[in-house]
Amino acid sequence: MEAIAQSASSAARGLRVTPRLPLWVLTGALLGILAGITFGERTAVLRPLGDIYTMMLLSVVYPYILSSLIVGLGSLATGRAWRLLQASWGVYLFLWVAVFAAIFLLAQAIPPGLRKAGGLEAVRTSAFLTWAPRSCPTLHS
Repeated sequence: MEAIAQSASSAARGLRVTPRLPLWVLTGALLGILAGITFGERTAVLRPLGDIYTMMLLSVVYPYILSSLIVGLGSLATGRAWRLLQASWGVYLFLWVAVFAAIFLLAQAIPPGLRKAGGLEAVRTSAFLTWAPRSCPTLHS
């Protein structure tokens, strides 16, 4: 039995994460951001690499966060889980109302004729990006 435990631990040693890995991840992200800010459009050829890097991070991070939340909430004692619900239900309710209000207001802000025809187009007026009908020549010039 000890031989199995030793072989399992030696296999795990080859795949272990060093404490410096998060530092390398943050360094890579910061260098990518700084390169994009500094060199601008000349770094456009690196965008696919940045997208792949970000997607790979997300494919690891999201399942880890979800499983951590499930395990953490599942291991709570009943009394503690009830106190957590009592303390946080107001925040959850507020967030749900805010999201649905934002969706409703955005739906009301777009005129019905333009919603059906898909006739909205992004237009830059001074420093702001606004939405205007394509049939409005003064904004699209």
